[in-house]
Amino acid sequence: MHVDWKMTGDGILAFVGGAFAVIAVLLSNRRSRVNMERQLEVEKKTRSDELDRQKRAVAKAVLFEINNFYCYYVRDLQAFLKEKDVENCKPFGMKSISSNAFPIYRGNAITVGVLEDDIVGSIVEFYSGAEVYLGTLRDYRTESERYYREGGDEVTEEKARAFLKQIKLAGPEITKSVYVLCEKLCRLANVEFRAPTIPVAGEKI
Repeated sequence: MHVDWKMTGDGILAFVGGAFAVIAVLLSNRRSRVNMERQLEVEKKTRSDELDRQKRAVAKAVLFEINNFYCYYVRDLQAFLKEKDVENCKPFGMKSISSNAFPIYRGNAITVGVLEDDIVGSIVEFYSGAEVYLGTLRDYRTESERYYREGGDEVTEEKARAFLKQIKLAGPEITKSVYVLCEKLCRLANVEFRAPTIPVAGEKI
């Protein structure tokens, strides 16, 4: 059987029209794919920028909480103790120690996890040491108050003096910890590591 493959004018037009339609679909799909890739890149950059913003915000909040801790509980007290003979001095009064000295860290412990692992480790280690330091301050304050309330007995005086020695000995190490961590956090938060904004920056470590 003979098949005549000759196309009429209408057939040619239909074929060409179909070919253009296929090409148009292919081009449309390509544009859609390109647009999708661009959209994904924009979304990726937006997420990255938001994560960076969040890191800076967390770093700055923790930085200034540590800065406040240093100013309130370390700097002035250690300067005072440097001139004190803690082996023989009588107990003295001490300002109150907050029961919640680190509200930012405690309230944002999960958020702190967005920071780099080495900084997270340094932060956790610092706060653990700071809590021990504050615990010793509270113990000293309790014994000092008891000493004057109960008439100045020698046993209480010795207890207070023992805590005071621990506080003075802890001074250089806690100051160094504040210095090192604040320097790291300043870089992350885009804050200049410089006194008087960051007082510990003026220490000779």
